[in-house]
Amino acid sequence: MRKKGIQEIVFKMNKKASIGEQIMDNVIYLLLAVIFLAGMYLFVSSQENGAAAWEEFYAKEISKVMNLAKPGDEIVLDVHKGTVIAKRNKVDMRSETFDFNNERKEVCVKFNRGKKSCYSYFNDVNVSSWKVELAVPDFNALIIKIAEEKQNAQ
Repeated sequence: MRKKGIQEIVFKMNKKASIGEQIMDNVIYLLLAVIFLAGMYLFVSSQENGAAAWEEFYAKEISKVMNLAKPGDEIVLDVHKGTVIAKRNKVDMRSETFDFNNERKEVCVKFNRGKKSCYSYFNDVNVSSWKVELAVPDFNALIIKIAEEKQNAQ
């Protein structure tokens, strides 16, 4: 009988260990599922109003315009849809939405609190100034002034 009692205790211990392992596996599975669902929620909420698609659209279009620009040009673009999205996402329309980097010849657009979309242009011009004018008669406008690129002295 004594042998049978020890076997029962060992069997019960193995059974408890497997139940503990099952609980731990389920907890890990639930944590991974929650992390995955939270990530999906963040992704879907950022794509909800199309901010990323509009950022990419405006960045590409502005870089195309920059490739056609000449020194002395003043470019006026209708950016009404982008500014509406930026306002909805609480991004400062006048300072954060558009950015030009003359050193890298790059235009960046940001309509969401996350990252921004950037595209390069190849024309040898510099953006001397830009501003977003709100409520120009029928639309919001991005006004870009182009200057000639400064040549490096040799």
